Amino acid sequence: MRFAMPPLLRIIPMVFTALGFSTLAPGQTLLIDFNTPGQLTGNFTLWNDSGGANVGNYDFAESSSAGVNGSGGVSVFQSTDTTATYNGSGWNFSTNSAVMVVSTLIKANGQISANKVQLGVLNTSANGLNANAGVAFESFRFVPVTATNWSLREQYKPASGSAVETILGTNKVVAGRWYKFVVGLTNNGGTAGNYAAGCALYDYGTDGLTPGTNVISFSTIRSNAGQTTITVAPLWPAIRAYQNGGVDAWDNLLVYVPASKPVFTLALTNMSVATGNPLTAKVLAEGPGTISYAWFTNNTLVAGATNFIYTTPALTGGYTNLAVVASNSNGSTTNSASLTVSVPTLAIARDERRRHDRHAEWPGPQYRQRHSDCIHLLWPD
Repeated sequence: MRFAMPPLLRIIPMVFTALGFSTLAPGQTLLIDFNTPGQLTGNFTLWNDSGGANVGNYDFAESSSAGVNGSGGVSVFQSTDTTATYNGSGWNFSTNSAVMVVSTLIKANGQISANKVQLGVLNTSANGLNANAGVAFESFRFVPVTATNWSLREQYKPASGSAVETILGTNKVVAGRWYKFVVGLTNNGGTAGNYAAGCALYDYGTDGLTPGTNVISFSTIRSNAGQTTITVAPLWPAIRAYQNGGVDAWDNLLVYVPASKPVFTLALTNMSVATGNPLTAKVLAEGPGTISYAWFTNNTLVAGATNFIYTTPALTGGYTNLAVVASNSNGSTTNSASLTVSVPTLAIARDERRRHDRHAEWPGPQYRQRHSDCIHLLWPD
């Protein structure tokens, strides 16, 4: 059985199909989850722009608890114009039918200003999503109009020109909830500079782990022509945000292409459970196409377990491991964890007490009987 494609992944194929574009292109997959210290400074160029110069004083900081469900993430702790641009290997967007899908989770905070949260790609890893000379980019951005309404705009910029912005509409958000911000691009003209772009914003709940619906109810499909400084190799993903631009954290930067296998954005961890109890495990895998799940306990396939959530039967000490395989048309990815099934300490203590009581109670009457006999022998009637 195949698991239906999560809503997050539906928008990108829909955008490209609607425009008549192929999604067959090579590339690589990237996930940075910020659960290891140094992933922000070690993988991104931070840029706070002032007149085309990087002036520091960034509003991004790694945190061990700012991410989804209290995990590692990036805190947006002030309102300085900061972009984090990935500075590893870039993606080739120069060929006809090349595709990039970039996403990150952002946490709404209800603040209002003319500032924004912006996600996109640019032609350099050493600058930001700003209107600087030589910088070209394609992006989508949200500007908080009220605490619950965000204005969505597409903004692109050629390397030698000014930024062009188009207001697309307004969508609802709720402070305190995480949203999956997704941007997808398809090259449909090779080096001629023609491409299509679209975006989505999915409600992921207060924990950031509960995929929901796209809160954008209008079309986001955009077609741009002659942008030869954008349809290049390489491009790099970037996010730009201010605290008063409506977000106070971001997490799980993901990039994939049509050739990507599924990648786990929520993975299993080693688990412990008391004997006789079931255990519920949850994962999330993302990537192109429809993703199916298969669960294994003790390396044995569990019949009918095809969801991203799996509840085991009551467990005994014979269970030692749990695994899940996420598959799409490009292949599969396996995620596994160990299981420790133990007798609760209280139950062990009670069992030891019962054994002690049985041992203590048995010799009691014997002792008393022998004591009585002893008295009888010493003092006969």
